[in-house]
Amino acid sequence: MSPTEAIILAFVATVFLNLGFALQKRGATLAELPDGGRRKLITIRVWRTGLFVMLAGWAIYFVSARFAPISVIQSALGAGLAALALFSVFYLKEKVSAVEWAAFVAMMAGVLLLGLSAGDEAVAQVPSAFSVFGFSAAVAAGAAGLFWLGRRESAARPGVTLGLSAGLLIGLGSMHIKALYNFAGPEAAAGGSDLIAFGLCLPLVIAGNVLGIVVVQYGFRKGRALVVVPVQQVTNKVIVIIGGILTLGESLPADPIDAGMRLAGFRP
Repeated sequence: MSPTEAIILAFVATVFLNLGFALQKRGATLAELPDGGRRKLITIRVWRTGLFVMLAGWAIYFVSARFAPISVIQSALGAGLAALALFSVFYLKEKVSAVEWAAFVAMMAGVLLLGLSAGDEAVAQVPSAFSVFGFSAAVAAGAAGLFWLGRRESAARPGVTLGLSAGLLIGLGSMHIKALYNFAGPEAAAGGSDLIAFGLCLPLVIAGNVLGIVVVQYGFRKGRALVVVPVQQVTNKVIVIIGGILTLGESLPADPIDAGMRLAGFRP
């Protein structure tokens, strides 16, 4: 599979992911009871449907991450916010401003730029376990602090704060998908480690995504889907891009024009 095909696959994944978020937001709304109580989310069919749709999206994303730099795949995922906007307007009945619509159009243009800039990539190097997990520990600590702030009753913008926390966690999970491939894939024959890949990276993939989704649910209780999810996804992208460059040996294309298009595609 070529990097361009992987970007297309990532776009399919992000449609599934954002549809899942929209369904879960609807489920969180239905969980509110007139007397102030709450139903358990797992008992609400639309929420369960959203969970299964999201799992399908993550499975597709996992495949796409094998064939292109994780920073490129993450940028392509940002285009799914256009799908979220449609779901939010026509299904959740949320209002979208002209500025938000302009941002969604810009993201779609970013996907085109990514496709044009995606060429043959150098073979990935086996990353340093110390740098990968040191970076992960620092980001996880930041996510925990933001979650604590967002849950406080006095939080000024809990939807934004919880979206940031979720983005850090899901970003770590996404970054470790690529780290897993780098440690255990064919390119890792000289210096790779299945123990690190499946004993550390795989659990962190699962933990980051599961905890991130849990934090998103808290965000849905205190804010709009069109606030929580975009903040989560932009933060997610930034963490994966920075982590890919600092710890996984990824870089921008050597050609200045391709590099410029790649950077433009990173814009939220």
